[in-house]
Amino acid sequence: MLAATFALAVMVVAGVFFAGWDLLGARGLKPERRLTSKTLFDLVKLCFGVVAGAGVLVALVVA
Repeated sequence: MLAATFALAVMVVAGVFFAGWDLLGARGLKPERRLTSKTLFDLVKLCFGVVAGAGVLVALVVA
């Protein structure tokens, strides 16, 4: 069960990351309009924050 939950969390992180990537228009960037490393790290932090928030919500319901 723990492995399935971890796999689900990884899939959620990937889904949020690629949704943010797509919303930022990063796939078709032109050379003059690139993502900075700060923006990319902020996107990664957002993804992990979403998963952590969902985990806290589940923990509160279980408790």
